[in-house]
Amino acid sequence: MIGYLIEGKLIAPNLDETLALHLLLDDSRAPADKPDLPYAVPLRFWHATNLQTLNTLIDNDISNQDLPSLFEDLEDNALEIYQESLDGEEPDGDIPPRFYTQAAATTLHVWHTATKAWRKANPSDTSKHLKLVSLLTKGSESAAHIFEYHMLPEYQQYYVVTQLNADLWSFLTSYIGTGKHRHLITESLPNNGLDLLRILDKGRINPSIQAGASILAHLQTIRMHPGTSWDQFHTILLELEDDYFQATDSKFPSSLMRLALTSKRRLQSFYEPVCKTIETREAVGHPDLPLTAPGDELSVASLMASYQLQNPDLYQRYLRKTRRTRPDAAQAHMAEPKRPSRPRPRQPQRGKPNNRRTNPSSSKTFNCTWCKKHRPDCPTSHYERECRIKKDCLRTACDICQQIGHPAKFCPNSTGRAHNCEETKQQPNCHVRPPVQLTRHGFAHPEDELNAAEAQRAIKNAHDTLKARGVNGARFKVIYLDEAEHS
Repeated sequence: MIGYLIEGKLIAPNLDETLALHLLLDDSRAPADKPDLPYAVPLRFWHATNLQTLNTLIDNDISNQDLPSLFEDLEDNALEIYQESLDGEEPDGDIPPRFYTQAAATTLHVWHTATKAWRKANPSDTSKHLKLVSLLTKGSESAAHIFEYHMLPEYQQYYVVTQLNADLWSFLTSYIGTGKHRHLITESLPNNGLDLLRILDKGRINPSIQAGASILAHLQTIRMHPGTSWDQFHTILLELEDDYFQATDSKFPSSLMRLALTSKRRLQSFYEPVCKTIETREAVGHPDLPLTAPGDELSVASLMASYQLQNPDLYQRYLRKTRRTRPDAAQAHMAEPKRPSRPRPRQPQRGKPNNRRTNPSSSKTFNCTWCKKHRPDCPTSHYERECRIKKDCLRTACDICQQIGHPAKFCPNSTGRAHNCEETKQQPNCHVRPPVQLTRHGFAHPEDELNAAEAQRAIKNAHDTLKARGVNGARFKVIYLDEAEHS
């Protein structure tokens, strides 16, 4: 349908846009007592509501200024108005044109008044209107809808053409994109594809050599694909020649065309003997063979065709060739031995200077003062303001020193782990109590009194040991010992 619109076979009725939409909406109202459309008046004047507006439209109308022929269906009404103006006298001659205009204005005024009252008494049905619009939109997508289009009312035809015009505008705008030709979209009317198409035709680039530069560059690099015959490759070049002529309004360079069709670098190895024959003729001094010639005259096309007929087996084998392969290996039907792969040299690992895995000999740093105090055995590369462990322990109360800001395992007191680590570093031979082992029933030995951190660590080790043995869900009981009772 859009093709019919571009070709001019679909023309929107000369109807006011607002009035056409209101008439389309009237189809969703109750049909009872619907006023008849004023077909005695041309469509382009239907939106006029009074004599003054109608006179303005008639003055601006350049299609027909002959009022008697324009409103010939209102001749009886015009004659009646003319007789009333004579006060009973007999009419003399033809009816003056102004009475035709008055008859048309009266007809439109009566129709608008009756339609307004009918619309007020019959509200529109939204669901019915949407179904009608959907049917018209789907019908416009079918090429066979052109036969049904001419049987639709004028306001429905106006909607179909408007929708097709908007679809054309949407397609052209997406094709143009937001590049340097974006200004063409702003110059056109909104949702008017025909207007945008007219601007594109008017403002298109004039034929020039620069317009065909891309086609010429493609010709200089084009190669024959495997399995393609010489005639097919010639057809592809002829299509490029047509594109080049439309872009530049000049013929394709014959020398480049001949080079692409006779060079053994551009053609496949199957046609190499014919290319050598053509090169030998040119080297001896014979005139250049034409690419094509009528009848049985000698030409490049006839040499290629005769060579294909003389070697049918090789030609059929070549046509089945769909990928690039080594010519020597394909002819010998053997694969080349696989080369042994060389081991890739190991690249030096990249890491931070303080990374103990990649650089174990690097010196340890303690940039975080909080970690240095509470975790003296863990070198850090961050600073105290960036320490996440300190941030997580801001509200944690220590079970050893009863201070807030660190847990028991980070306590720097004499019984804390941090202090024990410092003593271990300073005194390598000092005695450190071995980790507590829980008994089978979950009780430690009476002489082993644990703080909270050691109890948690002991229970975790016991869980890991039992889990390794296949025992899951083991439970342990921690008993609080009062220092006053066990002193």
